[in-house]
Amino acid sequence: MVASNCAIPGCTWHRKSKVKRSLFTISRPDFARSDEERSHRRALTEFILHLRDPSKGDKIQHQLHKETAAICDHHFEKDDIIIAGTKRGLRCGALPTLHLPHSAKPLVRKIRKDRRRAEAWKQAHSSLKAIREVINGLPKKVQEAWLFADEGADLIVEKKDDIEQGSLVPKLRIVINNEVEIKNVACYGWQRDVKRLGLSQIKQIGILEWLRELEELSICRGLQGDIAGAVHHPIVKWNGAQVVTSSISRSPKCSILGKDWQTKTVCQACASFQLRRSEVVVENKEELIQQEAASQEVIQQEAKILEWRKLFNSCHRSCSSKNNGRRYHPDVIQWAIKLFSKSPSAYRFIRDTNVLTLPSVRTIQNSRKCIAPIDDPITAAIDRVISSLSSCNKSSITLDEVKICENLVTEDGELVGFVESQSKAIKRTANPDDSSTQPKRKSSKE
Repeated sequence: MVASNCAIPGCTWHRKSKVKRSLFTISRPDFARSDEERSHRRALTEFILHLRDPSKGDKIQHQLHKETAAICDHHFEKDDIIIAGTKRGLRCGALPTLHLPHSAKPLVRKIRKDRRRAEAWKQAHSSLKAIREVINGLPKKVQEAWLFADEGADLIVEKKDDIEQGSLVPKLRIVINNEVEIKNVACYGWQRDVKRLGLSQIKQIGILEWLRELEELSICRGLQGDIAGAVHHPIVKWNGAQVVTSSISRSPKCSILGKDWQTKTVCQACASFQLRRSEVVVENKEELIQQEAASQEVIQQEAKILEWRKLFNSCHRSCSSKNNGRRYHPDVIQWAIKLFSKSPSAYRFIRDTNVLTLPSVRTIQNSRKCIAPIDDPITAAIDRVISSLSSCNKSSITLDEVKICENLVTEDGELVGFVESQSKAIKRTANPDDSSTQPKRKSSKE
């Protein structure tokens, strides 16, 4: 259900009003795609709940849950509204500040104060010159852990700890261009794709939070042992007397740097590469055989499921075609014949209710008349036997299909009917010793 009026108290605008406005729905925070969108939705929800009182019978919480509460564009500033063609949307973080009731004045003061602070913060991170001024005001621990240098029009940020330990190549080296964007990231000289790394932009979180995010990055320790197909990552150090070179074996698709690895020290690419290339010693061969047999069973079951899925997909496709133009798969016809032979009434019920698009009864009857051709060796053997017989001993072979229904009862060679198990059981329990009164009946199963 779409919202039809504005949720701000005192606003009388409605969709049927002559004045044209845009309504911005307040969506639920738990359905947001990002953290920024979630915080924006939560701020809008708290803003409306501050102006409306649910304890006095107001149904605003129900409207927020159903996403039928909205705010018109009359309460937002022009900079907060994004126009793309004929569509309008709110800027992430925008809150209403115009034409509000008196109870919203403290909220408006806080919103405008936060907005001025955010604009000043953005101006402080809008260029490298402004960022250099921010770097001079960073805490001493941060300045001791990181090295900041200029390289032409770019800013270089390097990690100091490995340089102090004698490493000739920094552990982390980040290049920031003049537009305050990450241009390049290197780990011990190896380049890393910035987009796959998932680092935040400096303009969004600030230089201090961005450096803390860099410190949380984990470095893949590589492969164990010498494995064929691995690449070597050299690390050059100075021990005071000479240059010492060590290397780390990595997979060709190693991530090198990772984010949110928790306790893992190896990336997924190196872990899978190590598992594929290393020799796995299986101590118990019986377990290996059982695992292979189980996997084969699973594969066979999946193949059967896929076959039946294809059959039912063909039935589904035949629903859209006309009755005269339907073509059924031979397996579908065979399955329909088996179902019809079990219970014709159940088959007609399934077909009449359109649960499945099945062949008609006439198609089944025509298909049941077909006899599969006999193999050539069998016909050759029949010809050989018939040729050896005299003309008077020759006979013909007829094929027919006969099915005797179960639970048929005959008495003195005449057909009585079907067995009624319930009534028969009642008679036996009523006269357990009187066997002379019960007629002798012969079942078709006997």
